[in-house]
Formats: sequence, C-alpha cells, structure tokens
Amino acid sequence: MDSYYRQSGQNIGRGAAQIGNNLIKETRNLITELFHCPNKKVVFVSSATEALNIILQGLTIVDNFNIYISPFEHNAVVRVIEYLQTIYKLNVKELEVNKVTLDYDLEKIKYQFSEDKPNVVVISHASNVCGVLAPIEQICTMSKQYGAINVIDMCQTARAGRQGRRDAVRLPRALRAGPRCLRLSRRHRLHEAHARGG
Repeated sequence: MDSYYRQSGQNIGRGAAQIGNNLIKETRNLITELFHCPNKKVVFVSSATEALNIILQGLTIVDNFNIYISPFEHNAVVRVIEYLQTIYKLNVKELEVNKVTLDYDLEKIKYQFSEDKPNVVVISHASNVCGVLAPIEQICTMSKQYGAINVIDMCQTARAGRQGRRDAVRLPRALRAGPRCLRLSRRHRLHEAHARGG
C-alpha cells in the first residue's frame, strides 16, 4: 500500500486507475483463498461496523424470525438487531454457554435449535473481552441443518488463519462451504493499512 500511494495514488474504479484496480483484484483473490470463499465474493467497506450493518439490514427478514446471537456480541450487532426489532417481531435468543467457564454448551444449543429453528445465527468467533473462542464449525454445522444464515464476526481471529504462522489457527470447514455463511474481518488485522476496516 505504501508503494501504491507513493507511485500512483489513483482513485480506484476510475478510468486511468489500472494499478489500483489490479491491486484490488489481487487482494480479492488473496482474501478469497485465505477464507476459502467458494462463491468468490469479497466486498470492501470502510469498517467492520459498517459491514455488520449492511449484512444484518440486508437480510430478508420476516416476522417471527429466530435470530441467535452469542452472549459476547459486539455493540454493532446488538444495536442493529434492536433496531430490526422495532420493524419486525423477532425472537432474539442467546446461544447457551456454561455460566462458570463461559464455554459454549453445544448440547443445549442443539436443543435450542430443535425447539426454535434458527433463521439467522450471529457469532463473534472470539471475544476480545473474555477470550472465549466460539466453536463455529460445530454451531454452523448444526444451524445449516435448518437452512440458517450464519454471520461470523472474525475481526479478532481472521489473521490467525494465515499460512506460515507458528500459531496459525485453521479456519473451520463449516466456513468454507455454501453461500449462507457471511464472514467479516478488519483489514488492519490482516496487516494492511493501519486503522482501516473491511
């Protein structure tokens, strides 16, 4: 990015901005590979908060939808869902966790889903407050049985999937398949420009 700004600095998407357009295309391809996006869709926005707003407000929602969230959700999720509740009659439920260890209780979540079929599941992959890492592969696998849309906030963990890192965390298979899983991360967590979202 440093060399781009020093040597070109063109507005992306403009007629003469070939260098920038190529950089965007290359970045999209790299992110597609990193996150195993089967449908090759990568969208850049100004911040993860904006991405959450676009995703959640862009869903086709009807009254009596069951929306599951983790107990560790970011304010950007909670506020949008509270706003959507002023428009629709939504059943918003927290995914069950052990009250002592804060670990997700997969048996209780399985029961929750069987009792009230999930339409949308929103999960922070990792909490930057209490350090809980969500078992998203298991939760997404369970929710997909009901055709749910999964929204995974990976702002704290996206970098962990990078190849060549000793502490690299393998991205779960459940995030690699199907068009009904939306992932978001922040660019500066992927070591791009400081303080940019995406």
